[in-house]
Amino acid sequence: GWLVSGNPAKLGAALKTTFPNTAALSELFVKLDEIGIKVEPADKASKRLIIDLPFDLERMKQHYESVATLLQHFDYLTVTVRHPETKALFSTLTLQQEKATVSFVFADGQPAWSATCNGEWAEDGAEWEGETANQRLLAWSAGGTFAADVELEGQARLLGLSMPAVWFPSMTWHVRIEPGSVHVTCLKVGDSPAAARDIDSLESVLVNIGSAARAALEGAG
Repeated sequence: GWLVSGNPAKLGAALKTTFPNTAALSELFVKLDEIGIKVEPADKASKRLIIDLPFDLERMKQHYESVATLLQHFDYLTVTVRHPETKALFSTLTLQQEKATVSFVFADGQPAWSATCNGEWAEDGAEWEGETANQRLLAWSAGGTFAADVELEGQARLLGLSMPAVWFPSMTWHVRIEPGSVHVTCLKVGDSPAAARDIDSLESVLVNIGSAARAALEGAG
């Protein structure tokens, strides 16, 4: 249907007709008529839904200037959601070149962890067979909790200055959701890939991103 037709204009028009209120809000951030959606195999037992969302920075600045400023700090940012034990992949979000690309893994029409283990593809999804088959699908635990590891990696710059973008240290966070609360624990912070001469630039960039993030949250509130 129109959802995976491959025709951005047709998709945008359908979204506006089917979800008019959501589309009106979304148009303040992204170019609906240029959204792309496709489905491709993730492994032999699941598929990956990929959504390309081109930002409309000019329009965003008119309504949420602080959010637009925050996004412009990033030359590249990727967020990866993995199973906390097997490291199987569920979702990735990439910000690059004024566009967000988000992907999700599905099996039998339900959100699922991909057939990977410790970052390696498994043949025929072997590790999800037998006793572990039910662990493949995303679900709340018997105790009503959900946990995942979130990996962040990115490259950012100071705005308005002729300075090269700087990679900041990769980070891994453990996120645990339970009724009424969310717990976030930093598991790992990688070494800065920046050269020694760039450390001051990295610190300046992080300070500016922090300020932009606070402004974005205040503006969204």
